Amino acid sequence: MFKDIALIFKLLSIQFKSGNYDTTFIAKFISHFNRNSLDTTMRVWAVTPTGKRYLEGDSIMNDLSQYKDTEGTLAREYYDFMEKYYYGKLSDAIDPKDWEAVKKANKIQMAYGRFMVDLHDFTHVLTGYPPTPLGEVLRIEYLKHLEGNGWKVISRVGKMRIFLNGFKEAYTSHLLYKEARQLGKFSKNYILADWFNILGEDINKVRENLNTLPTTKYHWRNA
Repeated sequence: MFKDIALIFKLLSIQFKSGNYDTTFIAKFISHFNRNSLDTTMRVWAVTPTGKRYLEGDSIMNDLSQYKDTEGTLAREYYDFMEKYYYGKLSDAIDPKDWEAVKKANKIQMAYGRFMVDLHDFTHVLTGYPPTPLGEVLRIEYLKHLEGNGWKVISRVGKMRIFLNGFKEAYTSHLLYKEARQLGKFSKNYILADWFNILGEDINKVRENLNTLPTTKYHWRNA
């Protein structure tokens, strides 16, 4: 209980000071609050084609470059996103091996942790939200029903921070949250998709199959 409160206050402190997320701390925060909320998801994921390959040490990041020049694909959309926000470099995401919780993790948890790190920016592409402080909490609002209790707690804390910033920001953000929540209700579980195969698929086909319509109000291409 005391650790829960301490982590929440630290998250609020980080948000109010800079508005940016400390990746290492967020990994620790999510691991703590997720607890057992993803156990079933991980077991199901582990027997999917993607899960099996990750358990063997593979990664979708190893297959990306072959699709770099394939216009209209999920991978090309990802490269466009990365070129805008990371200047053509792949994101410097931390390795799950650095997470405190991973010291006690089993093989499936380790592989799943790597998979979710690899997928994070792809979820921005699918939902359309930019990697800004507001874009991050909207991405969470869209997909929190699939990603475990840790993300749900971050969503609640993010809403609290926005509300405390004043009525104008709270009202504007409320409309964005509403859209994210409505779109997320109908999305299929992207975690269980065959990610090694859909990298080269048309982005619109991927969105149709996963029912992940992008935001119309705060898209990364226009942010």
